[in-house]
Amino acid sequence: MQTSETSAARPLNVAIVAEGSTPELQLQRAMAEEHGIQLNQAKRLSDLPTQNSENGRPNVVIVWHTKLNDMEYADLLRVSRRATIVVALRRDDLLQATNLLSLVDAWLFVDEQLPLTAEVARLSLDGYCLVPPFMTPSFTVTELRLQLLASLTPTEQQVLALLGEGKSNRTISEELDMTEANVKYVVRSLLGKLQLRNRTEAAVFAAIQAFVPAARSYETSLN
Repeated sequence: MQTSETSAARPLNVAIVAEGSTPELQLQRAMAEEHGIQLNQAKRLSDLPTQNSENGRPNVVIVWHTKLNDMEYADLLRVSRRATIVVALRRDDLLQATNLLSLVDAWLFVDEQLPLTAEVARLSLDGYCLVPPFMTPSFTVTELRLQLLASLTPTEQQVLALLGEGKSNRTISEELDMTEANVKYVVRSLLGKLQLRNRTEAAVFAAIQAFVPAARSYETSLN
C-alpha cells in the first residue's frame, strides 16, 4: 500500500506511551530506525505536552493497550484533540482490548505489523487503519476465543465442558475428584484466558460451540 501524498507530506512527530516491556521496546526500536520522524516517549497520556515542547507537539500518539486501560478519559479526550491515537497490542491481547478499539483512530498489532509501524502512524493522520490479514470480514470475537482454546490446560477443558452441560461446582468437583475450591480456581483461570465475564457466559460459549463433545473426546483420548 502506498502512503497518501497528504500524510507523506506532513512531518511525523510520534509519541510512544509505554513502560518498557519487550513488545514496547521493539516498537520503540522500529520507530527509531525510521528517518525523518521526531520520536518522543512518555509513561502516561497525562505526561504528553499540551503545547509545543522542545521536540514539538506529537501529531501521532502510539499507546500500549494496558496504558489505555489505566487512562483517565479526560486525558484521552485532551490528546485526541491534537493528535491521532494508535493503540498497540498483540494478537493475543485482542480480546482483552476489544472495548478500547472504538476509542482510538487506528490499531497496530506488533506481532503482525511491526515493520509497518511508521506506515500505520502515517495512515492514521488521514483517517485510515491498516487492518492485518487475520481480521477478515468474517472474523469475530467468538472465532478468536476458539483459537484460544488451545491455551487451556486439560483440566480447564474438562471443567469448561461440564459448565456447558450446566453442572454446578459441586457436581464438577465430584466428577473430576477435585475440591470445590479448586474448581472455583480453575473456572476463574479459564474465564481469564478466554476473556469471559462469568460462568454463565462460559457455559453458553461451550454449548453453542459444541465444545462439550470435543472435550469429552479429549478426555477419552487421555484415558
